[in-house]
Amino acid sequence: MLDRFELRDGPLLACDLTALPSAPALAVLSSCWGGHGFGGAPGRPGGFVGALLARGTRTVVASPVPVDDERTEVAMRSFHRELAHGAEVAEAVAEHLGHLGFCCYGT
Repeated sequence: MLDRFELRDGPLLACDLTALPSAPALAVLSSCWGGHGFGGAPGRPGGFVGALLARGTRTVVASPVPVDDERTEVAMRSFHRELAHGAEVAEAVAEHLGHLGFCCYGT
């Protein structure tokens, strides 16, 4: 699990997620390739998506492909607005993010 996100104070590795005291019910990875590496060996999820699901996150929203920053920013605002108004995650992804390459992983 050597996938990483570069943050301002240093890298966050997928393996770092095992140290979380609890897992969020929903995680949204808005970066390019956030869902890349999910298809690990059978029974062993890979990447950030796999690490989050293994840790107990119910649903991860991520893109396994490159995404356009400007279009993603606009779409993410609409997506989060829909969630705040009670929309189901899968419906909000389909309506606002699916055309950009984002997927739902988990339940």
